Amino acid sequence: MSFTYQYWRLNISGTDSSSAAVDIAEWKFYDSGSAQIGLIQNSRSAWSLTVDSAASGFPASNLIDGNASTIWSSSGGSTGFIIIDAGSAQTFDTIQLQTRPSSNQGSPNSFSVFVSDDGSTWGSAIASFTGSSNSSNLLSAYSLGGTYTHRYVKITIASVYSGPSNIVLAEVYTGATNGAAITAASDSNGTTGSFAPSFAFDNNAATFWNASGVPTAASPQWIRAQFASAVTVVSFSVQARNDASCGQTPTCFILQGSSDGSIWTTIGDYCATSWSAGQVQTFTAGNFGLGVAYRLRITANGSGGVSLSEWKLYDGGGTQISTPVGSSGASSSGGASAASESATSSTNGFDGNSSTFWASSNAPSTGSPQWLAYFFSDSSITLGSFSITDRSGNTSQAPTTFSLQKSTDNGATWTTLQSYTDTWSSDGTHTFTVSGGGSSITFRRTRSALGTRAGSRQRTH
Repeated sequence: MSFTYQYWRLNISGTDSSSAAVDIAEWKFYDSGSAQIGLIQNSRSAWSLTVDSAASGFPASNLIDGNASTIWSSSGGSTGFIIIDAGSAQTFDTIQLQTRPSSNQGSPNSFSVFVSDDGSTWGSAIASFTGSSNSSNLLSAYSLGGTYTHRYVKITIASVYSGPSNIVLAEVYTGATNGAAITAASDSNGTTGSFAPSFAFDNNAATFWNASGVPTAASPQWIRAQFASAVTVVSFSVQARNDASCGQTPTCFILQGSSDGSIWTTIGDYCATSWSAGQVQTFTAGNFGLGVAYRLRITANGSGGVSLSEWKLYDGGGTQISTPVGSSGASSSGGASAASESATSSTNGFDGNSSTFWASSNAPSTGSPQWLAYFFSDSSITLGSFSITDRSGNTSQAPTTFSLQKSTDNGATWTTLQSYTDTWSSDGTHTFTVSGGGSSITFRRTRSALGTRAGSRQRTH
């Protein structure tokens, strides 16, 4: 599956360290060819730099050492230049400058960019910028307004922010954009400084975003990326910080997309069982409908208790998924379960016989929903759609407001995949689509038998 949005958000509800804030070293997005979306930094392994001057102890090589704590400082005043020799021609459309961690003083305020094939002939500036790098510990990207392929790049600095009478920078990069670049990053706490959300997108595993709040299901923490334009995402990865605090990486989270940054659509719900230092885990966008159990959580109908004749499940290709329950109401292949006050057997909802039906004893409500569940024993099942057949002659008891939930831990916890409303004017079968059905993330396999899950906990989003 793929999804196209300009804004992307992770809603995080848990980590391995239940009492600690959440950390992410890198969050990356990928297209259908598994290429990273956004600004891809060029390799600096063959680079060499020439600068107009360097203060003692602050050489130009600090600009390409991958360590934002080390800096280059000029010794010749607030104007100067940096010349990059990439060793061979590289393609780029963006320049990145990173200011020093402690202050923005001495960072470039205005500068121009030139290119050359021989390091001598520069021509006119391809881009100029004013009002730049006005923050400490900030990695800023400057679009050059076109794509260029050259060996040499020169950055001429005309002025700096107030403070020292010299130029100070931590790192310099060039890069090319695939799709669109990330233009802004934010989080649920407005974090700034050394752990700002922008550090989750700087392609540097040594830096990380850190939220100040502890994530919970009731009060999730979130991090958001805004692209310059809408991008189509097929998968994404999360990287843990590379130290002993890697347990603060998200273990339970939701991926959301938005076209305007205000209205959000849930694309998938994910669980990562554990993290090691620096580990990267990749997830497929659209992780709907994959679990070892599914449940209809019904909060309204026309009147009385809920009843339905059949609930059938289908895969992404529209083929019905087998839900055997056996003549005794249970089998080695799976099992059905319903609320404890169920008036009839839950297996009636899966027996392929429209003359039998499942019915609850009580009427559904938001505060006291009725539910019907099916547990697969052999593997996780990918769900693309499902159908409900009403009890003949009792359309008023068919579900009208309900949600589909999944479980990956045999019913201990439930995640709401999608909510539905429906009307029943006559007997029949209604089919409902599971948005994003057909994902390929593998969850652990479990074994289940027929039984009541009246006490199961619920997690809704």
